Amino acid sequence: MKKTVILLLFAFFYQTYQAQEWYDDQCDIETKIDLKTYKKENVRNILTIIIDQENTLILNDKPYPQMSEVKFKEYILDFITNPENKKTSAESPKSAIIAISSFGEKNNMQMIENYVREVYLYLWNQKAVQEYDKQWPNLNCKKREKIIKKYFPYNLYKIENESDTSKKKENMFLSTPTFKGDVNDN
Repeated sequence: MKKTVILLLFAFFYQTYQAQEWYDDQCDIETKIDLKTYKKENVRNILTIIIDQENTLILNDKPYPQMSEVKFKEYILDFITNPENKKTSAESPKSAIIAISSFGEKNNMQMIENYVREVYLYLWNQKAVQEYDKQWPNLNCKKREKIIKKYFPYNLYKIENESDTSKKKENMFLSTPTFKGDVNDN
């Protein structure tokens, strides 16, 4: 039992460390994808990841109820790099957009986003070793930016749910809203 708890703690801290290492606040790595860019892009270049209310993973409208972490990362990697030139994967890594939405638990969305980041980190690290003979974390911002822009831009778009939007609108009111019976004092 103690070994299991220790292994779980190790896995948690390792994943947290990896996420911090990936985004070390030294360089900008995310490309800002707005709704207009998202809608203009060819459907082939967009991988839509949805987590439904039952926390089932849906990838481009196809449910994957029992997909493992490794299979999910392989799916993302294949979509971005498209080694077999499939018509259902991105035309090129530069045009690939990953769109994420969640109707389930927000923690699951963050976990999926971390998995996507790990795939990009893997791609960037491979290219860093190939181009500069250094690991990704050892590159300066200019070299990182060159790899990101030239080969693998991090194009992530978070799709807002209608329920999220309505919650934001509800929170705008700090007092009781007015109604027809209100009287204005003269």
